[in-house]
Amino acid sequence: MPNTIRFLPRLASALMVALLATSVAAPASAQAVLVGKDNWLFYAGDDMSQAGTAAMRENIALMRDANDLLKAKGIGLVVVVVPLKARFDQGNLPEGSAISAAAQPRYAAAQEQLKAAGIVSVDLMPALTAVEQSGQGAFFRKDSHWTAWSAEAAAQATAGVIQQHWTLSGEAGSGKALG
Repeated sequence: MPNTIRFLPRLASALMVALLATSVAAPASAQAVLVGKDNWLFYAGDDMSQAGTAAMRENIALMRDANDLLKAKGIGLVVVVVPLKARFDQGNLPEGSAISAAAQPRYAAAQEQLKAAGIVSVDLMPALTAVEQSGQGAFFRKDSHWTAWSAEAAAQATAGVIQQHWTLSGEAGSGKALG
């Protein structure tokens, strides 16, 4: 039990970093927002120039360790990697801004490395692309967050991955009410 308690902060840290596995932080002095074409806003902290491979390997190793500990206790782990807004709205980036050739494969590399590490992950590219193709925006124009349509699509994609890998017990609506 003490090993598990010592591991929890590391696990939480690793899982938070997982959300950023496709992003390398920009310098603290950088502008917080990039103003793109037609006033599209992009988070300036999303590094669009570096591959971030060393940090990604390190983060995925932490997630692999967490996955192994959770699996030993009969708990499944699903990692959801959210692609950068800039990947979806590259045409709206500021003039002269682009995702570099080194950073272009970062999202796919994260998915591949998670799979190689035996970690179940959700590839949101198809779900968010479907949102875009339906005429709804995947991300807000004036915000770096995704839209409700994307959140719903991500939830459905995640549920599908969970159903592929695990059988859940219980009846819908039979759990304890939260809040």
